[in-house]
This record gives sequence, structure tokens and C-alpha cells, in this order.
Amino acid sequence: MQLNTVNAAKQPLVVGVYAYQSPLKVTQEYQPLISFMALKLPNLDIQLNVLSAPDLKEAVRKGQVDVLITSPNLYEEIRHENFITGVAATVQRQYEGVATTSLGGVIFTLANNTQFTHLQDVQHAKIATPSLINTGAYRVPLYELHKANLNYTNLNLLEVGCNDAVVEAILLGDADVGFVRTGVLEDWFERGDLSPQAIRVINQRTLKSFPFLLSTQLMPEWPVVIMPKVSSALSREVLSVLYQFNNPSEHNNHGRIANFAPPLDYKPFENMLREMKLSPYDVTPKPTFSSIWSNYWHFIALGLLLFLVILVAFILAEGYRRKIWQIHLRLSQVVDATRVGTWEWSPETGRIIINEHYASQIGYQMAELLPFNYTKWQALVAPDDLDAVQQKINHHFSHPNLPYQADFRLKHKKGHWVWIHAKGLVVDHSPNGLPLLMDGTHTDISLQKKHELLLNKEANFDHLTGLMNRNYFMHSLEATLNKIVPSVIDADNSDSSMTQALVFIDLDNFKPVNDKYGHEAGDAVLKSFAHLLKESLRPDDLACRLGGDEFILLIQNIAHRAQLDSIINRILTQLQTPMIYDQNPLNVSCSIGVYDYVASQTSINLPADEAVKKADLAMYQAKASGKNKVVFYST
Repeated sequence: MQLNTVNAAKQPLVVGVYAYQSPLKVTQEYQPLISFMALKLPNLDIQLNVLSAPDLKEAVRKGQVDVLITSPNLYEEIRHENFITGVAATVQRQYEGVATTSLGGVIFTLANNTQFTHLQDVQHAKIATPSLINTGAYRVPLYELHKANLNYTNLNLLEVGCNDAVVEAILLGDADVGFVRTGVLEDWFERGDLSPQAIRVINQRTLKSFPFLLSTQLMPEWPVVIMPKVSSALSREVLSVLYQFNNPSEHNNHGRIANFAPPLDYKPFENMLREMKLSPYDVTPKPTFSSIWSNYWHFIALGLLLFLVILVAFILAEGYRRKIWQIHLRLSQVVDATRVGTWEWSPETGRIIINEHYASQIGYQMAELLPFNYTKWQALVAPDDLDAVQQKINHHFSHPNLPYQADFRLKHKKGHWVWIHAKGLVVDHSPNGLPLLMDGTHTDISLQKKHELLLNKEANFDHLTGLMNRNYFMHSLEATLNKIVPSVIDADNSDSSMTQALVFIDLDNFKPVNDKYGHEAGDAVLKSFAHLLKESLRPDDLACRLGGDEFILLIQNIAHRAQLDSIINRILTQLQTPMIYDQNPLNVSCSIGVYDYVASQTSINLPADEAVKKADLAMYQAKASGKNKVVFYST
């Protein structure tokens, strides 16, 4: 109880960081800094808060951030809107032994794309960029075009959310040219996800003092700002700790944060924004779809209906036609700026009126879909999603005060599925309450869904082997226990039946492999063994890497003891052939312990963790009896 009281009394210190990549990736990048600060400042509760640009600006406005680490562009916007102190330090990154406090932009395309080779070609390309507020991935490349007297005001831009998504867009052919900040491509190279020969840097520059690929002039790296609400004494402590920090992570070679340097002069970057009249200087920032739609979607839908009413009313008077045209133009500009797909549906006739953005989201010209109706829409919806979407439409019809919202897939013209977030509202009813007209919008959320799947994989699967991790396996095991039907297994009777078995496996002679050939060889053995397990198991069976060289399997739906024996013998037999690493044979075997959940009536309600312990005990008995053996647990 005393420990909890002490922890509760600690003063919080919130470090707000801009999520220029996925929040998970940025969190991993800055976690060593947070751990170091917590070690050096034990009287403080150091908290890391990785936020998108809008959320970070809102957190600063509400005073929820004590230390701000962000891009130069976002720093300019924040200090333009809030009273904050000057820059206290500048982020320093390191790559291949060269440290730098500068950043720039990289303009690149695929190596085999010969259509875009020079800077002047970029103005005619479809360009992928994270967003219109990024520094190295948008503002600085834009300035490079400006200095070359090239047209940068009408570029064909595809906003994809983060730097990694830009690289993905180029590899998938969704864009011709990509804008990323320096260091991103090197991160892909180091991970082995991209070959340097696969891309070509446009307008490439080479500076001896700068270690990354570069297409533009350099600007100062990310600034660090200690907020005015932090006391002078605490500010000095925090700044001292920042200057002591030296990231020992092996990932420094990827150009991630290494340490901090005295603050650079950010006036050149401000002058660049002023020269180009970019936000926050003299030009109102372009509205994003997410900000406009989340706050004003119902006004947009009702505004479209209001426009129709105004059109009918004012068309009778010649003097109001100009005013009607101006209103129409403004509404069209809002729709075009947000690139939202709009639809108007008459449930009575089935007719659906759509705009160009609606059609382009699924790869069509609008003329290809006309005349559009509810039957055609149903044919485009993924069969697995159709019933759920229809239920949500019916629910809105029954509860018109609750807007219709649904996520579902539509089939693209090229054959793949596009995730759509739909919103709508019935705007006209018959005298007896039946819906006559419904207005709404479509938003492409495919990239968001892709990121959700990626986060789910990272949370539930072992990154090295691709097998389930411990938490996911134990959760699945607990769920399986509710479905077990009692049966009996007799170790001396191969014809006896059973339904479930836990197989605990520990690799023999694994440590000598690591000691003699290194951890890369050990990782190769673990991945090879995981592949062996996947090939040996059936679709209903589950495989998990518990950690180190320990694995556990859940073998399900076993009709005869011979089926279990066959799976285990297949694993043992495969391991008799040495694994080859760097032309060296690696002799690895395994010790196996088996526990049957339903060997007796009393074992049915045994908790999952207890069953794993029993299988583990049987494995240790196998290892103690000479290794490379199989032992069944017995009470």
C-alpha cells in the first residue's frame, strides 16, 4: 500500500511526440528515451503520448503536453497558435556512423519506371505523400520544385497517412512518385523489405556530412520544446537529461533518434514557408477530409438538400441566378476538397444518384455505372458483409434519430475489395412514415483497415516464426476448453480414442548452435522448425512459440491414438535430417511432453495454465531420460 501511495504522488511529465509513422512504430522509436528519462528522473512519472498532428495540436492547446518533440512544420503551426517557449534542443540521428541534426526530402520512383527521371517530370506524376503538413515528405520537396521554377500548385497528390505508406503505394503501383523524409528508405533497406536497386532517387544530392539519400536542400531536424508551464528548475533537469541521452539501440543504424544537440536555427524553414505562402503564414491550411467530415458531415448532407430547395425557389427570379451559381460552386468545392463520395437513394424506386468520387473509389468512371440503383449496389457489396449492412439500414429506418453508419467492402473494377465507411440520413419521409429519400457519403478506409490487421498481427503472433505468441495461444486454449467432450486415452492401446492433446516441445542441443554459430544461426533454426510444424499439423491444430526454443501445440479432433503418434513421429523424423546454415549442418532434436485434456473425467475443468505445466513436466521427463524422446503425462 505504501508503494502505491508513493507512485500516486509522483509528478507527471508528459512527452508529446508527433506520429510521423504509425503510433506503434514511433512509440518503439522513442521508448528508449522515455526509459532513460524515468531512470534519471525517478521522482517523475514520465509518460509518452504519440499523437497525430491534429491531436497533438489539441493536446498542446489544452496544456496536456510538458515536453514537445515534433517536426519543424508542425512546430511552426503550434507556435503560431499558442504561446510556447523557444527550441531547447534538436534531435540528432545517426546512420552508418555519421551523426546529423538535419533532415531533407527524398523524391523517388521505381528503378524500372523510365517515365519519371528528372525533377521536371514530377509535376506530371501521381505523387504519394503522407499528408500536406509533413516537413521532409511534402513541404521541403515542394520547395525544391519551387526553386526550379516548376509548377507545384496543381500536383496530382495521393495522401496516404505516413511515410511507410508512401513506400507501399509506390511498390503497389498506386502512385508514380513518392515523397518521404530522409532516413525512411534506409529503414526499409535495413529491414530487408526493399532493395536499394529497386528504386531510383530523383534529383539526387550527395553530401559527405549527410548519411542519407537526399533530393532536396537540408533543414533543421526535429525541435524539442519544453512548455512554459514547466518550472525553470524542472526544465533545467529535463534538458540536462536529454543532453545525457545516448540511445544504445541497435536500431540507430536505421537513422532513428540517437541523442540531442543544442538547438539549431529554424528561421530558414520559417522563411521557406513565408516565401511559398504556406500555412501558417498568409494561407489558410487546406482542410482535411477527416476534420471536415467528423464535424460537419450532417451539415454537408443537409446542405446538398438545401441547395436543391434554394435552386427551385430562386430559379423563378432572374436576379437570383448568379447567387445560386455561387452557392453551387462553394458546395462543389467542399465535396471536391474532401474527395468524398456522395449518394442519394430513393428506397421506393431503388434509384441511386452518385458523384464521380463515389465511382472512382472503386475504379470506375461514373458513366460506366449509370444508371445506378440498389440492385447494382448489392452486387458490388461483399457477400459476407451484405446482411450486416442491410440490418444497419433497417435499424436507421426504425430509429431515424440515429444516423446510419457501416463499414463494408465494395468490389473494385480490377477485382480486389475496397473497404468503405458509409454514413447516411433519411431526409424525407412519406405521410405514413416510410423513407422516401436518403442522403449519405462513402469514404475509402482501406489503408486504415490494413493498418488494423497489421497491428493485430504484431499483437498476437511471434515476429520471428510467425506462430501464435503465448498470450494469443492461451486465450485460444481457454476458448477451446469449453468445447471438449469427455473421452479416454490409453497409452498401451493405440485404438483408444481421444479428442485433444497438448504437445510441449523443447529443442535439444539448441544452445550449442547459438554458442558456436551465433544468434543468427539460432534464429534460422527456430524459423525452420516453425516451418516444419506448419507442414506437419492439420488446419484445426494450433502452434505457438512460448519463447526461446520452447514450443507448444494443441492437437484437436483426434479420432485414434495413431493420429497423434503420426504427427509426433513426423516431427521427430524431419529433425533427423540436419538443418543447414551457412553450409554447416546443425544437428537438432527435440524432447516432447504430451498431456491429454480428457484422459479422465476430472481433467475436463483443468485451467489452461495448469495443463501447460503438466505437458511441460512430461517434456522435462523426456529430456531427463536422454532427450529426443516422447513422454505422456500420467498422474
